[in-house]
Amino acid sequence: MSGRPETAALEPCPFCGAPLTIRAGVNAYGRCDTEGCWVASRAIIVPFDDPKQVVAWNTRAPTDLERELADHIAEQITHVEQRIRDGREMGASIWRIALEDVARENRALLAKVRARDGGANG
Repeated sequence: MSGRPETAALEPCPFCGAPLTIRAGVNAYGRCDTEGCWVASRAIIVPFDDPKQVVAWNTRAPTDLERELADHIAEQITHVEQRIRDGREMGASIWRIALEDVARENRALLAKVRARDGGANG
């Protein structure tokens, strides 16, 4: 990285959500200074000149919704692959049925996501 830290490169603290305090200059780093925060109490710093530490800091565990979406996508793939195998034996109408199933299930999941975030996703 350049000698000047890029503050946008670091996500907020994963424990308290506060933006990091940035120490610019030589050996620039970010740190959480929030009183009572677990990270701040351990004086953990994230050096800008170590890309592996920046990536590690910015990595977050998936949310319940992200896990649910990933599981749903995996189920959809399995479902469609099975319909493809069935379609080879049963004919073209199976494709319409498979696509209707996928569309119906995805509409239901989308409605659930939109309900959780108050409709912010469209």
